[in-house]
Amino acid sequence: MRYVDRRTVGAPKSLTDATGAGKIELAKAKQHYATPGVGTYEFNAYKGADVVAALRDLFKKKCAYCESYFEAVSPMDIEHYRPKGGVKGDSTHCGYWWLAASWDNLLASYIDCNRERYQHVAMEGMTQRDMDAVKRILSGKKDAFPIAGTRARNERDNHAAEDPLLIDPTQRDPERHLSWEELPDDQRGAEALSIVTAKRDAGVLDPYGDESIAIYGLNRRGLVEERTILLRALKTQAARIESWIMLAASADGALLQGMLTNIETDFTDFLSHAGNEKKYSRCAKAFIDEVSVSIVARLKALKIKV
Repeated sequence: MRYVDRRTVGAPKSLTDATGAGKIELAKAKQHYATPGVGTYEFNAYKGADVVAALRDLFKKKCAYCESYFEAVSPMDIEHYRPKGGVKGDSTHCGYWWLAASWDNLLASYIDCNRERYQHVAMEGMTQRDMDAVKRILSGKKDAFPIAGTRARNERDNHAAEDPLLIDPTQRDPERHLSWEELPDDQRGAEALSIVTAKRDAGVLDPYGDESIAIYGLNRRGLVEERTILLRALKTQAARIESWIMLAASADGALLQGMLTNIETDFTDFLSHAGNEKKYSRCAKAFIDEVSVSIVARLKALKIKV
């Protein structure tokens, strides 16, 4: 998960125009919920073509939570950060229906982050062998919306007073709350899995990171295995760059120039995996930041621009 600046993409007109589907639907929903005890209103305005296109652009065709590319394997879920039809654990809450067509409440989500399902979930220090033996647990956001403050129950309440524990990456920078660990392989030769952990302050887990990891299922098996494959590839690429640098240190002439070209090409590609449009870019960035310090120092010694 990485911070996304919502201001980079304009709000869809179907949601903001006075005569658009969003405003019309909101007026009808207000009439619907004016009667106590009525069922959930069926919302559709948030599914507009311009909304789908805006979310695809804003999140670079990735899930706002796990950074998986969703289009190759499943349709994008249009996720309501504050759930529109009810709140898990609070049977008296009708959901944040007044935000059902609010642009600031909509995110692009992968199905397994948004919908509840039993998953194998990795824990810190776990390897692939360990994962085979763990019991599946329920994860996926659905209607979950835990808070540390006072819950808003209508559109006039102070939403800022809720202090949501789930990270909305357009409102709260995940980097302040989540850590990526490059875990070593264990003594049995089993490869350690790449997991995300909540940051700690004086030994106390960050509550926003902790809740988000658990509820979004950010350490579910398939996701962890994909991140591990990416890190394995990045390690291989870093080792290749280091080898080129060692060879270049004792080369000269045309051979040296060829090596320098290869180094620059490889290193540029290596750094690109931390780019906004890349899948699992925050996981990649944590590794790249760690190893690139020594690579950059050695490149500068060879007078290679970085």
